[in-house]
Amino acid sequence: MSLFDQRALQPGVTRREVLAWAGYDFANSGYTTVVVTAVFSAYFVGVVANGADWATFVWSLILAISNLAVMLTMPGIGARVDANGSRKQWLLGVTLVCSGAVPPVLGSGRRRGAGGGDDHHLQLLLFAG
Repeated sequence: MSLFDQRALQPGVTRREVLAWAGYDFANSGYTTVVVTAVFSAYFVGVVANGADWATFVWSLILAISNLAVMLTMPGIGARVDANGSRKQWLLGVTLVCSGAVPPVLGSGRRRGAGGGDDHHLQLLLFAG
């Protein structure tokens, strides 16, 4: 029994490649969901906003705006990447940009005096992720 019709694939795309991308997407979705909903929200509300009443609302607003940006831009970017066959190059580029952006963002809270504590372990954990 086949998981999908092989004729639906573009020429040169193997079943193994499709399963590898599906596995990556499955693993990445779980990690992202846990980090965004549990780790980052608790960090933002508790450390960055210092438990302020407005913190949960602002975090939710930030997520809504970022999700809207993704909804508006990803169909076009996805179509372009698929047409050019440059998925791996885009994945590498986005990974490097996002990984490089984590330490400065977390460090900015400490420079403003928001963190108060030593969060180097959190920075390393998030950067490694």
